[in-house]
Formats: sequence, C-alpha cells, structure tokens
Amino acid sequence: MQAQFEKVLDLTDITVLAKLGVDMQRYQEILYVQTQKVGEAVGFLGFEAMLVPNARHPSTNLVIFPANCDLEAITQLAASDVDWAKWRQNRRKAGA
Repeated sequence: MQAQFEKVLDLTDITVLAKLGVDMQRYQEILYVQTQKVGEAVGFLGFEAMLVPNARHPSTNLVIFPANCDLEAITQLAASDVDWAKWRQNRRKAGA
C-alpha cells in the first residue's frame, strides 16, 4: 500500500503511551479499553493516522482513520496471500 498523510501521530514511544494511561506491563494482553480511548481521541482531534507499537510482534502498526483522510489517495502497490500455517511454523521455530 502506498499513502501520504498530512497529520500522523507517532505513539511508538512506550513512555508516551504510559503517560496516556496505557498499562505497558500488560500491553500484550487483550485489554482494549484504554487503547481504544486513545484511538478515539486521536481520531477526534482530526489525525489521519497514528503509529503504535504492535502488542504481539516487534513491529509498528499504522492505524488509519478513514473519516479523516482521502481514501482515494491510498493505492495498493502489491498484495499476496499469506500462508498462515507456514507463518505459525516459523514463529514456533523462532520461539515466539
């Protein structure tokens, strides 16, 4: 996918998330209340997207707020199917 956004909030610094009330000791658990509140506030403030740490994988998620951006400007460059069985097997081998 390719897109360009004007207003993106970077929340990848976990100390910032902690200041927003997210319990980083329990971030990997399925506790959505506080993170949903943060997302709702970010969307309400007119941001087009936000960057957040992935709770279960060492990567970053891009969360897009469709109501705040031009969806026609987002184009798909390439896509491929995911072999989920192979993905799981690789994760187990890596000890994840």
